[in-house]
Amino acid sequence: SWKEVLDSFDISRFVGTDRNDFRGSDFAGIATAEDRTMIVAATGPSRDELRNVQLLIRIRTRQDPAHAQRVREAAAICATVTRDNVNHAEVVTWVKNYLATEQASEPIYRNGWQLTFSGPGAEGKEDRKNFIGNAVKIELSR
Repeated sequence: SWKEVLDSFDISRFVGTDRNDFRGSDFAGIATAEDRTMIVAATGPSRDELRNVQLLIRIRTRQDPAHAQRVREAAAICATVTRDNVNHAEVVTWVKNYLATEQASEPIYRNGWQLTFSGPGAEGKEDRKNFIGNAVKIELSR
């Protein structure tokens, strides 16, 4: 649920909104860190039944993402969504792989969810905000 996603990390410095009538009848929620280093978005038939969760995190230290706050928070969200079928070490590995190669990951399947790690480089886009950190996009979908 959207509430479980938000409860999985500290949202005290986030601004968010959600709507039950997104695209006619679906739910959509978004939470953005005040410093713009993390955005969490989710959609689904209802706030209790999500089908897609997307994260955009920015990592300031490419060499040590294991200790980056946004990576820890992303790992917590991935664990919540997949019901503890993803752990911090795996997320660190997948983030490191993207940062090293700028290639989208192959789909990773966990507990009915498909995860992919990518970012602007993998999508052939310029990242105009890389001054606040290297962008990594994490998508979880059913």
